[in-house]
Amino acid sequence: MTQESHGFSIGIERINNDIFLSLKAKGTLTHQDYLTITPIIDSALAEVNHPKVKVFIDGTELDGWEMRAAWDDLKLGLKHGNEFEKIAIYGNKG
Repeated sequence: MTQESHGFSIGIERINNDIFLSLKAKGTLTHQDYLTITPIIDSALAEVNHPKVKVFIDGTELDGWEMRAAWDDLKLGLKHGNEFEKIAIYGNKG
């Protein structure tokens, strides 16, 4: 039996109102992955008035999303979309 690893690694750095968020996504993301990561992001952004978020996403080991996780990703983007100033995604050919 093989086990497949999945989930997020997250880094958050804050300088005044600028927040630098780095995410590494691995495997096939699940609804549970988003239940874990969303409160962390919400909490980090709640501490700052008018945050300007710069995001770097490393998707080199990302295989995709479960359907419910894709919906969670959309909801997260809609909730914080105006706060994201720049987003860079580094991915793989898939």
